[in-house]
Amino acid sequence: MAVSMSCKGCGKTLFTGREVIEPYYIRAKNNSRCPSCGRNLAKTPMSIQLDLLTIAH
Repeated sequence: MAVSMSCKGCGKTLFTGREVIEPYYIRAKNNSRCPSCGRNLAKTPMSIQLDLLTIAH
């Protein structure tokens, strides 16, 4: 399962990976701001969207 986190303001992808990580690590890595638009990143996710992938056998 692929996981991604993006900025709510500009939509820039801040993280993409195969494992879920805590938003705290994304905030710490980027000094609590989106590197693209400078928006403050929330301490908790504002929304969560799951997209399921169907694999045919």
